[in-house]
Amino acid sequence: MTDILLFNQRRSVTVQQSERRWATSLLSATQTRSVSIGLPVALLLILTSLVVGHLRRVEQEEMRADFEVQTSNAFNRLRAQFDVYLETVRSISSLYATGHELERVRFAAFVARTIQQYDGINGLGWNPRVMHSERQAYEQAARNDGLTDFQFRQWTPDGDTPWTASDAQWANEYVPAYLLEPHELNKSALGIDVASNPTRREALQRARDTGQAVATARITLAQDTAHQAGFLIFAPVYAVGASTETITDRRENLRGYAVGVFRVSSIVQQAMADLKFDGIALRISDQSADDDKQLLFDDTGNGQSAEPSAANAKPFIAESSSLSTTFEYEVGGRQWQIDFAATPEFIEAKQRWDSWLILATGISSSVLLGIVLRLVIGRATEVEKLVRQRTDQLHEANTQLTQEGREREIAQAELHLKAAELEKSNDHLTRFNKSASGRELRMIELKREINELLEASGKPARYDISFTEK
Repeated sequence: MTDILLFNQRRSVTVQQSERRWATSLLSATQTRSVSIGLPVALLLILTSLVVGHLRRVEQEEMRADFEVQTSNAFNRLRAQFDVYLETVRSISSLYATGHELERVRFAAFVARTIQQYDGINGLGWNPRVMHSERQAYEQAARNDGLTDFQFRQWTPDGDTPWTASDAQWANEYVPAYLLEPHELNKSALGIDVASNPTRREALQRARDTGQAVATARITLAQDTAHQAGFLIFAPVYAVGASTETITDRRENLRGYAVGVFRVSSIVQQAMADLKFDGIALRISDQSADDDKQLLFDDTGNGQSAEPSAANAKPFIAESSSLSTTFEYEVGGRQWQIDFAATPEFIEAKQRWDSWLILATGISSSVLLGIVLRLVIGRATEVEKLVRQRTDQLHEANTQLTQEGREREIAQAELHLKAAELEKSNDHLTRFNKSASGRELRMIELKREINELLEASGKPARYDISFTEK
């Protein structure tokens, strides 16, 4: 019984050890399989992300380069336009600085070609400095030139119309729009005393005192029914040969101003007419002006221009755009800021699908690789699992056979020991039997001798030993 209990205990320990080995092997196999599947998939995803990231950077660099080329070309074109317009006004001032006085027909002929060539020019003119004592003579001279209703007009923003004709004196000297071409486009502005308007007067006084061409802040042109942003450039003209060394000299010797009338939207349209400029928003603002009068032009990039007023001065698209740039340019003594920003349409049009295709391909390949590896490694794991199971079973059977062999050897040894003991007992019995048999025979011989002696003395036999004769 003790031997059987010992055998069962040993068998239980063997089974437990086998189960622990199997659990450890299964956990190790699971970890190995996860690494074998996850590592290649992770490496492929990392490689895909690196390639996609590189392509995206290249795409962004190409997009920015294209954006910078377009915006630089646009700014250079705008700057060239402004330079031309400024030089045109200066050319008129140079002509009048020689002392020439052009009548209307000759002045119209002088500026006709320039106006025809540049659509951004709304008007070119000559605004003389007229003392109050000279007012009637100037008005009569204009009427003699065919302007029958010509009369000086004053800025009256609180009246029915901003510019009101009146015979009353509102200043000691005037700066009227006297010659202004093209005539049909600007006839509604003729006679306006530009010095009676604060914005225009400030530019006139700066031009007079500095001797330089000066631009006004944003204004609505008197001849513009669309109420779009415009500005004037005044170039001062002094008396021939007069001193202009000091501000006092310049103020005393002022004859008048060459003037250019410009509408910002017209300048932009002409500058961009034959230029590749799609999906880029443009804003032009006058940084020298008050906040509510800075906006000169605002284009969304889709051909929609906003009216330049405080009411529609919304945050520029550059605040939400990933591509934007700013240029600064001085126009007639004023600091203009020209902002460009890429619209979503520009970015979408410039985007390449290579990176997205590679990303989709990489993800798909990673998924497919994971599935294939899972199947292959899963199959290999199953085979390995079966092999280990069979190996463990074989090992267990070998262990059991070895244990049984050892137990059989012990049993045989015990049998040998018992056989030796039995043989020894048999030997003792045999000797005892032999000893007992000798004594019995001797007793029989003694009994026979006694019987013979008794018979010889004539007495009957005492012992019955007839059984020895059978």
